[in-house]
Amino acid sequence: MGIRYSLLLHPFALHEKKKEAHAHSCSTRGRTEPLLSNLVIQIIFGVGAGKEIIIFKESASSKSAERKAAERCKLPEDKTLLRKTLIIIPAYNEEGAIARVVEHTHKHVPQADILVVDDGSRDRTARKARESGAMVISLPYNMGIGSAVQSGFLFAKEKGYDFAVQVDGDGQHPASEIPRLLAALEKGVDMAIGSRFVQPTKYRPTFTRSVGIKIFSFLVSLIVGKKIYDTTSGFRAASRKAILLLTETYPHDYPEVEALITLHRNEMHFVEIPVEMNSRQAGRSSIGAKNAVYYMLKVTLAIFVAIIKRRRR
Repeated sequence: MGIRYSLLLHPFALHEKKKEAHAHSCSTRGRTEPLLSNLVIQIIFGVGAGKEIIIFKESASSKSAERKAAERCKLPEDKTLLRKTLIIIPAYNEEGAIARVVEHTHKHVPQADILVVDDGSRDRTARKARESGAMVISLPYNMGIGSAVQSGFLFAKEKGYDFAVQVDGDGQHPASEIPRLLAALEKGVDMAIGSRFVQPTKYRPTFTRSVGIKIFSFLVSLIVGKKIYDTTSGFRAASRKAILLLTETYPHDYPEVEALITLHRNEMHFVEIPVEMNSRQAGRSSIGAKNAVYYMLKVTLAIFVAIIKRRRR
């Protein structure tokens, strides 16, 4: 099932404007006047609504201007700063946490654009996300985590993003760890997974979840031929190659485990990066005690179905 969305938006032309300003300043090194006095980016979230981001370059003495121009022309040590990166935050009824998640993400990954995919929330999730500075896509009804994430991948594909990072809207995924996931992509892997179990952490799942996690870990490890500790983590970063694949084929319900098998069967590589997860900041999990058994049975069945599928070409 494909996903369509319409969004009246100039999605962060800021990234391209920054590159243009950088190139211009390098080509005119030595000039003493301010090279960029006022940069205005118009972002439209809907008819009649708008938001401006204005960047001012302060005036400086000739010596200071020359020094700053020279610094701008140096390539950043962190290559991820040169990548066009999208943070995808699927959210369903997360008005209590979403603002904090967006703000923390802006703080730790200031070069990235943030897209909140509101999965048919009945509360003020979308409004809180906009007020915090994120772009927002609102799905018409609750379509499930898979459809929400795939909507984000579709947006990343259409807008030419190099990397996409999935972050939960409940605050459990630490934004401070996103740069480590992006650094792994820079080394050539197609997906980096924030893992709770590669190293000992404070995370303690319920008994039912623990059983499910171990079963999924065993099955996926058997399929891919290497040990995978945290198959259910939704904290993950995808390369452009993985983005293109997952826009075409992505599970709609409890997708994390199946997505790894899809990547493997299409000869893509993924790694686990140890992270310390936070506790949920607000709201409640979509996987409660009542449907935990259903979740395990459904995903296990989906794994066996995936095993017999031919690799997509």
